[in-house]
Amino acid sequence: MSPIPAKGFSYVLKSIDTVYGVTHDKGEVRRINVNVAPLTPEEFRELEARKIGTYQLFQETYHRGTYGRVHLGGKKKDYDWRITAMDRAMEAGIDDVGIGVLFGSSTGDSNCWR
Repeated sequence: MSPIPAKGFSYVLKSIDTVYGVTHDKGEVRRINVNVAPLTPEEFRELEARKIGTYQLFQETYHRGTYGRVHLGGKKKDYDWRITAMDRAMEAGIDDVGIGVLFGSSTGDSNCWR
């Protein structure tokens, strides 16, 4: 098993710092888009301080019932925590956010947010 998950969010921050620190001739990385699990307000502030590009979050379904059936444990089980991640990101000063809508866990209109 990789040691990366054990390092958690500090690993993400260190990775961002490392990538932004790379230069070649006159070139440099000017924008890093980040796709990580929902964060606490403090973690979002730390992410914003790194001057990221876009914060994005993917979700398999926006149908609360289906969500509850497919996410049985861990932090991801909390639908409200996940669905309000963009609110926390923007409150922390991240002004470019994007949702990754992944349809298919439900059928028909039950994929819609309710």
